[in-house]
Amino acid sequence: MVTALITLSLIAFGLIIIVYTASKEYSDLHGLQSMLKVPRSYKIRYDIFSCVFALFFIIMGFIMLFTILKLKHQEFIPIILIIILGLLLITLGVIISSLEIQVFKINGKRTYTFNPLEKKVSISGIENTSFYLSEIQEIIRFQPNNHKIAFPYYKIILKDQSSIILTSRLPCYYNFDDFFKNIPITIVYKGIWKIE
Repeated sequence: MVTALITLSLIAFGLIIIVYTASKEYSDLHGLQSMLKVPRSYKIRYDIFSCVFALFFIIMGFIMLFTILKLKHQEFIPIILIIILGLLLITLGVIISSLEIQVFKINGKRTYTFNPLEKKVSISGIENTSFYLSEIQEIIRFQPNNHKIAFPYYKIILKDQSSIILTSRLPCYYNFDDFFKNIPITIVYKGIWKIE
């Protein structure tokens, strides 16, 4: 009985934390404290979940390849299937890792400040830059054909032909359409394995 009460208490406590975190995040993205109403600064969210899965796939792939050495009955079909599955898992892990590394290289050590009052975006970090929304020539939103692996992102082309990339790893990604609402956005659907 005591164990059941302790278990229920821990579950209730966990649910309270989840609801509190979700409501705070919702308020930060859509409420009075969103980037659409007040100046806000954001840093990239490093997705540990994707990294753990990539590492898991790579390790499982190598385990499958090493099991071939332990097989006593060397039948051709099972060996080929294990090799294919192992290589497939390793490839999937490498693709996920390379996408995470690309996103981190683009957005990793930068702070993005969106100011709706001045209609200005400031980026600080490796190189500091800022631009007003009136300086934007074009925005291209790259959407993946395959939503399972690839990352959507925005490429903002300024009138001086420089470009800035905003990836979906920024917590405010889903507010970009509203923040840039007066600027036409071209949507391009493609398989995104490399961020251009």
